[in-house]
Amino acid sequence: GAPQGDTLPLVPVVGLTDEMLITREGTFLVMLELPTIDMGASGQDFAFWTRRYQAALERLPVGTNLQLSVQLEPRDPAPDLEYFLKRAQHWHGQANQEQAGARGALQAKGLSEAAQSLTSFVALWFDEFRPITWRTIYTLSWKSPLRLSKGGLFGLSRDGKKDQSLENEIQAARDALSRRVSVVTTAFSEGGIPLRLLTPGEMCQVVWRGLHPASNGMAMERAADMAIAMAQGREPVRVKPPAPSAFRPGMGSDE
Repeated sequence: GAPQGDTLPLVPVVGLTDEMLITREGTFLVMLELPTIDMGASGQDFAFWTRRYQAALERLPVGTNLQLSVQLEPRDPAPDLEYFLKRAQHWHGQANQEQAGARGALQAKGLSEAAQSLTSFVALWFDEFRPITWRTIYTLSWKSPLRLSKGGLFGLSRDGKKDQSLENEIQAARDALSRRVSVVTTAFSEGGIPLRLLTPGEMCQVVWRGLHPASNGMAMERAADMAIAMAQGREPVRVKPPAPSAFRPGMGSDE
């Protein structure tokens, strides 16, 4: 989860703008995410989505450069457990209301017990199968003609302030990447697969997750124990990456 040593030399990011990351090599980056595709429980729609994906790629102009990365992580059981626990608590409360009547109370009691059983089933399923989810990220880049000086990217001071030279580079990168994002998103949208543009904070999370794969927000305990903790009003223990708000434009490269 938490870094076991100094990982600063591994971090390629030295600056953030309102929509891009800047790497130590003088490259500007933006990232797009492929949304989760619902293929049904049987997976019978796999061929259909494969054809759509292939059609989207064929719409890209020749020479389009994309870096594809896939981040695998265990699926977090908390949202599913929380849903069924809330339903169990709701119907438990309904069963104990005086105005419910004998028939209504009996029905509410049965629904509460069913929700509790489903909570247990979901917890056991997560502990038994440990389902994996993934994120598919496409990275577009624009290489600055500037090169790094000893102090970092030319024009970017240690406190994150920019001089006019870097401002010009940022504008050039913004224009170039905006055109490339438009081309890629249009191709995928016409193929029926809309992409989502990540914020700089979200892009930094992708970098963080690449460096620290265990920091994915997954609980550090069994789902069954999580359910008990949540039923008792306690927050399950998690290992989480920094929130997107922790990464802000203008922050110093050391930070």
